[in-house]
Amino acid sequence: MNIGKTDTSPKRHRNIQDKKSPSELVQTFWNAPMEALFSDAAISPVTGRSVKTLQCDRWRGLGIPFRKILGRVLYRKADVIAWLESHPLVLSTSNYEQGR
Repeated sequence: MNIGKTDTSPKRHRNIQDKKSPSELVQTFWNAPMEALFSDAAISPVTGRSVKTLQCDRWRGLGIPFRKILGRVLYRKADVIAWLESHPLVLSTSNYEQGR
């Protein structure tokens, strides 16, 4: 027992400065290799879907394919891009047909 001794090892505490802005997350995503893995928090600004929506889609078996590695949910960049490209490009809301 080390009575009277304090732990002098440096500790890393998360703070506001550790978090990236949504634009930084999007830039990181597009600059990464195709096999890179990302958390739902990093994918959210890329897809325009909230983290909660991504979680609900996973629970319902819908949405972007994901991997669960050591208890963490991760999305592969190639899968995210394929999911984005599977949605038709709409130039006008009057031309949008829901369900297609």
